[in-house]
Order: sequence, then C-alpha cells, then structure tokens
Amino acid sequence: MEQKNKRQVASTVREANELIEASYRFSVWEDRIFLLTLSQIQAEDDDFKIYKIYVKDLAREYGLATKSVYENIREAVSSLQRKTISIPFRFDEGPGKLTTSFFTSFGELDQSDFSHILVELHPKLKPYLLQLKERFTQYNISFLVRMQSHYSKRIYKLLKQYHPLSRRRISVQQLKQILQIEPEEYKRYFDFKRRVILKAQEDLAEYTDLKFEFEEERKGRKVQAILFTIFTNEKNEIESAPAPKSKTPKKLQAAPSQNKLSPAAQKLFDQVEHWGLSRQDFEKYLEQKTQEEFQTCIDLTLQNEKVKNRVAYLVSLLKKENLKAVKKLEENGQPPVLKNSFHQEFKKLEKEHQLEVSQCRAHYHQLAQEEILRQLQDGPSIERFISQFRAQNSWMPLNLQAFRREFEESRMFQGRVYNLFRQVLPQLPELEQKRDLQIKKLEKDFWALVKKLRNA
Repeated sequence: MEQKNKRQVASTVREANELIEASYRFSVWEDRIFLLTLSQIQAEDDDFKIYKIYVKDLAREYGLATKSVYENIREAVSSLQRKTISIPFRFDEGPGKLTTSFFTSFGELDQSDFSHILVELHPKLKPYLLQLKERFTQYNISFLVRMQSHYSKRIYKLLKQYHPLSRRRISVQQLKQILQIEPEEYKRYFDFKRRVILKAQEDLAEYTDLKFEFEEERKGRKVQAILFTIFTNEKNEIESAPAPKSKTPKKLQAAPSQNKLSPAAQKLFDQVEHWGLSRQDFEKYLEQKTQEEFQTCIDLTLQNEKVKNRVAYLVSLLKKENLKAVKKLEENGQPPVLKNSFHQEFKKLEKEHQLEVSQCRAHYHQLAQEEILRQLQDGPSIERFISQFRAQNSWMPLNLQAFRREFEESRMFQGRVYNLFRQVLPQLPELEQKRDLQIKKLEKDFWALVKKLRNA
C-alpha cells in the first residue's frame, strides 16, 4: 500500500517563488524525475528524505516499455548529477544568485527487475521546498507531467505564480535567462516566439488549468517584453485536477469556498465567474469594496465595448482609489459613469504623473550608465573582474576596448553589463534606492492631488 501511494502522480506541489524564477533547464526525463521527487514532499515535512522513483510507474504513466524507461532514467540521472540551478538570493553584501546542484545522490537501479531509483535533494533547496508559509506557488503536478516541452512547464509555473493578478509582464531577456536559453539559440525573435511562447500557449490550453493571451511591447521594431494575460482554463481545471485524497491537500483546496456567499454576493460572483475571476480573488476584492462599488465596476466593464479582457479591466477598476468618485447607481437602472469633470482631471494628472515617473527612471538610468563608464576607465581592476566571467559567458568581448565600445552602442549589452556590475559596484544599488524613494514621493504627491481634486 505504501508503494502504491508513492506512485500517485496527481499531487499538489509547492515551490518558493524564488525557485519558480530560478535559472535552469531540463530534458524531458530530467523534468519527470524532478517533478516526481517534488510530488513526494509533504507540506508538514521539516527535512528532505530519500525519495523513490518507480520505473514501472513511469512506464505505465507514459505507455512505454519498462526497459526503454530504465535506459532513459539512467541517462537522465547521469546528466542530473552535473546540472545546477541559479536562484535569486540576497547575501549580506547585497542581492545576487545562489548556484547549487539539484541532488546530492542517486541510488543505483536494480537491473534485475528495473524496480526503482533512490534520490536525495540538495540541502540548499530546503528553504525553497519545505515549511513554506508565504511567497510560494502551489500547482497540481498532473498538469505538468503530460507536457513534453520544458519551456511550457516553466512558463506554466511563471504564470501560475501571477494567476491571482491575471497579468504578468516579463522582458524577453529575463525570460530567456530563466529558461536558460543560450545567446546563440533563437537569435531571431520569430523563432523564439514560435518555439517557446506559441508552443507554451498551445500546451497550456490543452493540458493545464491555465491559458493565456499575450501582447508584445516593442521599442522600434524590436520586442523588448511580453505582457501575459492569464485566464482560468475551466475545462481542464475540473477534468484534470480532481481533489487529492489526502486530508491535508483537501483542506487546503477547500479553504477558499468554506464560507457560503450571501445571496447578494453570490449574484455578483455569478456575473464575473465566467470571465475567469476566481472565487478566492472575488472574496479578496469584496472585502476591500462595498457591494455597490463592486457592481459599479462590473457595469463599467460591460459598458466599455473596447475591453477585450474583462477580468483584467475589472481588477484594474477594483484597485483604483478613486471609486468614491464613481456616481451611485441611478434609480432608473442606467449604467453608472465616472463624473466627467473629475474623470478628465484625473486622467490629466495620471498622464503627468506617468511622465514624471518615466523621466525619473530615465534620469537614474543615465546616472547608472555614467557610473559604469567611469568604472570602465579603470582598466586593470575592471579587466580582472571581467576575465572571471569571460570563460562562462560567450557574449563577453575579448578586450576592454571592445567591451567599452559594445557598452556604448548596444542597449542589450548595457542591460547584461548592468546586471553583472551590480554585484560589485555599491553605487548601482544606492542609485536604485534613491530612484525608488523619488518614485514613492511622486506617488504620494500624485495621490494627494487626487484626494484634493476629489474633495473639491
């Protein structure tokens, strides 16, 4: 019976958000071994154990011959012993990356009956997989084991992390770094889009409880970032993710729906549920707004014919602090509208505020670039620092003169250099701190003006 329980694939997995955004890359079988290992970790565990991966279990799951599965696992185990993961980490000296291996040991297979392998996770991963109370993402492993593409699995986790917010913006450079796509791979954005983004969009819609649309943010002709809009994939959420049989996951899954909604609240939820707003998010926003304000936001969403993603637009309205300026529902049933004078002035203030924030960011970006250029004049010390990374980074120029030239001419190169120099130049984090304080002040001044306008 114990062995049978351990062979269950459809279990809930928790990963710290830092692990979700870590940089690593797996083959199909490496993915399967890692996921099945994670599926055996219990929420109450305070230490890693020796985990078993059953060969016959994998053969049955994927409809393959036991011998071929054994050969694939043996090859994957050999490569996993050399694989590392880079996790965002804050050291005492400042932010950086923690690089560690995934596993400390693998037990040899029983070649007589291809029984199982024994695996042991690296202790450095404990803070990211054990006793997680906050800043973690929970998903059902059954959605991932059915996908072949490692990129699709990683994108699923990245979007699952932001599912409650319905949107996620990520730069192309950052996404490639997380997926560990080498610079020489997918040099053309068209290839990256077709083989990674569109493939993930197809896989998630077919196999998982999420689906997404995306927009491309361009600077000139170049795509700089991708804005994902995330939806609940209801058909797979019900059909492919039955409630786990163990008591602890069942309680966790049922928690958002334990309290029955009042008739008035249920009426509101019925209007937005099919848009993709989850019950948990609905209850969260209902705690922040009155039912009348919530209904007003629904009506405004329906009134705006240009809206393509209703749940994202609704959430943006619910987050606005100027809802007190929304006119109450009229007795004749006409849809509410924002007070014209306030709405026009608010939009004007908001546009000016966004311009100020943009100028502030540009100013501190320029200061950071100038600081790096000053450092590049100090040839010997900077050359020693650069040479430490040249062996592992093919994008590094061979000499300091070429390095300076690339830095002055290429914005992509500037981004890479900034992330590199940020580890050794305290001036850069200091500039970031000043920038953030300035932006907070601009935000405070902006909302003070809005409050003054509202009370006028």
